[in-house]
Amino acid sequence: MSLAIIADAAVGTAVLRGRAAGVMAELCIDHVGIPDSGATALDILAEALETGPDTGTGRATIQDDTGAVVAQAMGVVAVDPDGGPVQSRVRPRSFDPPDARLVPLDSDSVQVEIRRDMLNDRGTVHGGVLLGLVHKAQEWFQQCHGVRCRPLRVTIDYLRPALDDRHLVLRSSLERRGRRLWIVRTVILDRSGRTVAVAWGTGAVTAGSIASLELRG
Repeated sequence: MSLAIIADAAVGTAVLRGRAAGVMAELCIDHVGIPDSGATALDILAEALETGPDTGTGRATIQDDTGAVVAQAMGVVAVDPDGGPVQSRVRPRSFDPPDARLVPLDSDSVQVEIRRDMLNDRGTVHGGVLLGLVHKAQEWFQQCHGVRCRPLRVTIDYLRPALDDRHLVLRSSLERRGRRLWIVRTVILDRSGRTVAVAWGTGAVTAGSIASLELRG
């Protein structure tokens, strides 16, 4: 979950540069590698690729302090030029609930209670938290279907704010089931059943999972 939050914040900060408010419209993270065994911290290099009156595009590279690249992120931000400077509205806070618990509803769906440490300064669930929850939900989906995948890419489209209305439901389905790659689609629904976001996760099936699938035919 931390990686999703870092990517969301880095891209948003690079595009907005503290001059206007805005929300992430879509975000894509490519998982390049894992931190080196001797790494003690992550470094984030972010830049704005394009900025306009209504939208902006940014890129972030996340690497450990040995120089190994962990992930690349690209995002599109919807800019609110009338929202005021970010510094005047945002207070430093944490958006990383590592103990957020997903409650299984069935093999395809999970439910998560919305907590205060998931919310941004607008009172809605932080976009990075939503993406982190998608990762957890897709791990559960894969586990229920007897597969383990190494994450390669995750993309999310944010359709409406996730309000603080008790809980969210994440419902996953299989878009592609290959021997080497799985693509899982996850829809995030609010308590009223409205779609908050839609995400796609691509993963490489691990060797043990391949053997299991072959044994099952």
